[in-house]
Amino acid sequence: AKDKFKERIKMELTKNIFFNTDKLIENTTVKISYTGKLFQENAENVFIHYGFGNAWENLNEIEMEDVPNLAQLVSQKNYAFSTIEYNGNEYDEGQCIYIFSEYLLNIDKNKDSSIEIKDVKKASSPSGEDLSQSIDKADYLSMAQRVHSWMDQKDTVPNYVGISGIGAADLSPKMMLKLFTLATLEYSITDELPESVDI
Repeated sequence: AKDKFKERIKMELTKNIFFNTDKLIENTTVKISYTGKLFQENAENVFIHYGFGNAWENLNEIEMEDVPNLAQLVSQKNYAFSTIEYNGNEYDEGQCIYIFSEYLLNIDKNKDSSIEIKDVKKASSPSGEDLSQSIDKADYLSMAQRVHSWMDQKDTVPNYVGISGIGAADLSPKMMLKLFTLATLEYSITDELPESVDI
């Protein structure tokens, strides 16, 4: 999955700064991702300083988005942690599942709203399989909706989430986290929800 993800990154301007295109064209939207030192050291705020043209005219700066940066950190921990520190806050696995599932659902619905951070209990009897498989967009969005609704109602991570494919193994909480993290990361690079995610 990592190799497939890297293939979709179009251009690295300088170390740890990526664009979703291999050509910068005037009056087009470009997605920029940063995985450098400030991100790796959990800097509270990371801003991009940008300008236009050869003389860097119309200088401006904007803050980088938090959710994809949190997803990058979760990926670097190989989806295995009791808590993870980001931006001065600690998040557990359940909170990350909740954040990423809501983020994906908001993107799918073209909704731009803040995400409430909930206290969520661990799954009481986690089950499901940790098998490698490819999950298509309709299925992972359906799973995100079901998982998110369950967590809203029960304040706990579900023990597993089912896949619509006949005979497909249910996903464990760790695989839910991996699925939603990878979809979030790919969106942060391509500006499009992936058609499928390999976990």
